[in-house]
Amino acid sequence: RGCLYGQRSASLEWHKTLAKWLTQQQGFEPGKNDPCIFVNKTTGMRLVVVVDDILCRGPKEATRKFYKDLAKQFDVKSPTYLTPETPLVYVGLEVKLTQRNSDTYISIDQTTDLERYLDSQNAPECRAVDNPMPSRSVCLQDTEKLCEDDAAWFRAVIGSLNFYACTTRYDIAYPVSRL
Repeated sequence: RGCLYGQRSASLEWHKTLAKWLTQQQGFEPGKNDPCIFVNKTTGMRLVVVVDDILCRGPKEATRKFYKDLAKQFDVKSPTYLTPETPLVYVGLEVKLTQRNSDTYISIDQTTDLERYLDSQNAPECRAVDNPMPSRSVCLQDTEKLCEDDAAWFRAVIGSLNFYACTTRYDIAYPVSRL
């Protein structure tokens, strides 16, 4: 727990540092409902910041200038631009750009990240079912309390599954919320 607390604290300090630079030197405004979203009304750019990952959308020149300024201020890796040949992976989401005829499509997929997570939980062989949630009475039959380690594991698994349920796996939202 102490290590996790330290990571949260370091992440929060990084967010404060980045947010200060974005607002005071780059003209961005933080979102009113989500402090991880930033908008620059002058350039038309929008950013989503999750710890140290930044997803940026805006005019090409403004985007290039932003990344150049970012690299001058912070030690960052070179940006990756979404193209049909170069998908992006952002917090476990694979973002792809596809062009068909004169139409452009952007898709988001979590299959790789979800499979990696299921493998880490020793649950690689999953099968699709209409509703994987047993009835309430079945879930409540075993009244034995979990030990603290098992309870912590359960909360972590449910938290991870909730992330998938809220992003791209709406089909598991109901059972995950019940659990």
